[in-house]
Amino acid sequence: MKTIARGNGRNGTIVIDSIRDLLAYRREILERLSGASDLEPLFVVEPYRLLEEIGVSFSEKARAEISARR
Repeated sequence: MKTIARGNGRNGTIVIDSIRDLLAYRREILERLSGASDLEPLFVVEPYRLLEEIGVSFSEKARAEISARR
């Protein structure tokens, strides 16, 4: 689990490297999502892009883990 600060405090980028990281950061991610209601249409069409917009980045490893669970 790693967070790369870009900005200050909780406004840094969260880097998700595994499903375990995603679960560990779920509360903060949900908090960020709640403040981004203007981005809701992206959730259905491009969920990774929506998460990038709120400062959550996924490694290729994490994306592969998530895709394998579908």
